[in-house]
Amino acid sequence: MSRSTAPAPRPADHDDGPPDSSRFQHLDGGAVRRSALELQSRISSRFPDRSLWEVCGEVVALVDEVNAGSGISRRRVRLARLLSRVGMVAVVLFLGGAVSLAAAELASSPDAVGPVDLLPLIETIINDLVFGGIAVFFLFTVP
Repeated sequence: MSRSTAPAPRPADHDDGPPDSSRFQHLDGGAVRRSALELQSRISSRFPDRSLWEVCGEVVALVDEVNAGSGISRRRVRLARLLSRVGMVAVVLFLGGAVSLAAAELASSPDAVGPVDLLPLIETIINDLVFGGIAVFFLFTVP
């Protein structure tokens, strides 16, 4: 009869991700390809009658495909990041301009606007700022 022991509790401040300065944050495509090729040759020499080595061949092909497309992927991410940052600046500038125009209009004729007339203006400003914040958050998370 085997006894199962419960694993030790993990500390509350522990996360499972590698540290930011870890060298394991990215893989070297060439090294992964060499390892897959070596594994394929070892499997084919030990199990020549099986088709398991073909699976390793597919892994090698997949590694080649990922290595070929990684530069394109990075360029796409950089372009998406740049466009999202430009969009965020445009949203912030537009909202800042709209609010400043509204404030300038209000300051130019303070007698023409009563307290009741300020409520729709304040509601519109708050609405614009909320939706602008949502747009900025969305654009920040796109890349």
